[in-house]
Amino acid sequence: FQFKSYNPAFTQIEIWFRFIFLLGTFAVTCWFAHSLRRFAMYDWSIEQKWMSLLLPLLLLYNDPIFPMTFLINSWVPGMLDAVLQATFLCSLLLFWLSIYHGLRQNERRLLTFYMPKLLLVGMLWVSAVILATWQKINELQDPTYDYKLDTANFY
Repeated sequence: FQFKSYNPAFTQIEIWFRFIFLLGTFAVTCWFAHSLRRFAMYDWSIEQKWMSLLLPLLLLYNDPIFPMTFLINSWVPGMLDAVLQATFLCSLLLFWLSIYHGLRQNERRLLTFYMPKLLLVGMLWVSAVILATWQKINELQDPTYDYKLDTANFY
């Protein structure tokens, strides 16, 4: 037996709010890609290369499948949202680490410059995905589960 209650007016406002920001992000991403189209990728600056990666990830961070959480009784939309959020935030951290470390260093080799950062951010990404998975599993097994009460297990 399962009883769910949604406020339809709030749900509709939330879906429209997310949809408007999703369209805004899509428009900015398309405008940015169109403005860089006339230049060779070799001529792009480091920030432009990173933005060409971060803008599509921001589009996915805005959760384009959010209405599916109301239509499908499954753990997949919530889990996909958690993975996409962790991916965007870790890539944003990797961007800031690379930009700030690149101020002092001109040579950016994959093994010596990016690999330690990828290893560090990759460990954070894996731990964020594991914690999100743990939370989703506990929410599905126990309807009264609250992550705020379960903070001892996270430590």
